[in-house]
Amino acid sequence: MSQQTVDVLNQLIHFCYDAMKGYEDAAHAVRTDALNIWLAERVKTRRSAAEDLVREVERLGGTPLSEAAVNAGFFASLKTVVTDGWDAALAEVERCEAQLIEEFTKALQLDIDGGSKDVVRTLLDHFTADQARVSRFSSAA
Repeated sequence: MSQQTVDVLNQLIHFCYDAMKGYEDAAHAVRTDALNIWLAERVKTRRSAAEDLVREVERLGGTPLSEAAVNAGFFASLKTVVTDGWDAALAEVERCEAQLIEEFTKALQLDIDGGSKDVVRTLLDHFTADQARVSRFSSAA
């Protein structure tokens, strides 16, 4: 087991849980069904990403970061802006997702296990596609 790989994956798990909790908090604060549904979808995709990373840490024989150990930090600002409507929410999602993509991109530049790198790359591809959809959605709003 490469402890460096486990540490990097746990950091990415932290970011996924942070995003998930931020989206959950924001969904509870919104007043529109459409935005609530949209945020709930983000919760699902980030939970799935965290689960993929947890499985990878376990495959390596490491101990994955638990969801309970993470509070919404970076994504916490979502809750405050969603009450300002779609435009503010989309802008904040774009900002937060850009940070998430940056962290996953940095992880790919590190010396981590090849199989783990494949998992990170796949998730990064999903996040990048999500960000492109948010950008298109934001432009159309």
